[in-house]
Parts: sequence; structure tokens; C-alpha cells
Amino acid sequence: MKEYIKEIIEWHEKAFPNATEFAQYKKANEEIIEMWEAGINPTKRLEEKADVCIALIVLAYRFNSPIAQLLLIDIFYERMDLQLLKAIQDKMKINKKRKWVQNEEGVFHHVN
Repeated sequence: MKEYIKEIIEWHEKAFPNATEFAQYKKANEEIIEMWEAGINPTKRLEEKADVCIALIVLAYRFNSPIAQLLLIDIFYERMDLQLLKAIQDKMKINKKRKWVQNEEGVFHHVN
């Protein structure tokens, strides 16, 4: 798990050097809403859950958010899910290839 965290944080710092904790909370909230909107579609829900985890990892380890750390403990450490880890890896491959823009609230979104 440590290697995933390190990769995500290094990518995030390089891709979004001026990101703020506030904007990252907003991003995490957007991802949580998308996960719930995915409903019971298992493939889409897993992809969206990976997005939530990436956003929480950034909050927990780049911005030292205790709330995000607690959520990650619940998600990963109590019930390790190899499917979810694979989905995070797959999503990070996609994220690294995307072009990102920052909106007026400081939240980054992909444009491709």
C-alpha cells in the first residue's frame, strides 16, 4: 500500500503544485457523489470508489487530514480489497495521461 500512496502523492504534487486542502476536500466530495450516482453498477462503482480513494489519499498524506486518514483506515486496513487496489492502479494510469484544468474554486478536473 505504501508504494501506491507514494506514487499518488508524487504525481499529485507534480501535476497540481498549487492545490489546496480546501479544493481537495471539494474534489473528494465530488468523487463521493459520483460513486453514489454509479448506483449498483459494479464496474462503474468500483472505478468511482477508486477515484474517492485517490482523493482521500491526497487529503490524508499530502494535506495531513485526520478525517481522510480515518476513512482510509476503514476502507483499506480493516478489509483489504485487492480489486480496489487494482482499480486505483488502473485509474492512476489514466489520470497521469490526462490534461487537467483548475476551476475558479481551485478544484482540478480533467478535460480529456
